[in-house]
Amino acid sequence: MRIHLVNPSDLSFGTAVITPRWLYVLAAATPAQYGDPLIVDETLEQIDPETVKPGDVVGIGIHTGNVLRGYKVGQMARERGATVVYGGGGVGLMGSLADAALARDGHVIGIIPRFMTEVEWQHPGLAALEVVEDMRER
Repeated sequence: MRIHLVNPSDLSFGTAVITPRWLYVLAAATPAQYGDPLIVDETLEQIDPETVKPGDVVGIGIHTGNVLRGYKVGQMARERGATVVYGGGGVGLMGSLADAALARDGHVIGIIPRFMTEVEWQHPGLAALEVVEDMRER
């Protein structure tokens, strides 16, 4: 199993961009038994689907500007047998990302802060939902 952390983008500039900090924070927080995560910033280079194998875990960060590409990466990951991990929300961009992967018979795991479950923002169709205390722990 390999962990892939992806910042999706339809545009690859190849140079002179600032890779989002969350990629490095999550990579550093990955337990040693899972090895070094593969960090993919698609503003530099697109993810190679051949690197995603069944049983891998793919973490995708999305925002308004990259959401459509994020959906495509999630669908590709599921088609290749990987698990998709994301923020756990059931509405907005997070919910749409989960729906896209689930539409491919996906195994999707969410990680969500407790306050979001108290207002019922979690996605109802996930394979697993890990509830953490706050955004920092998430």
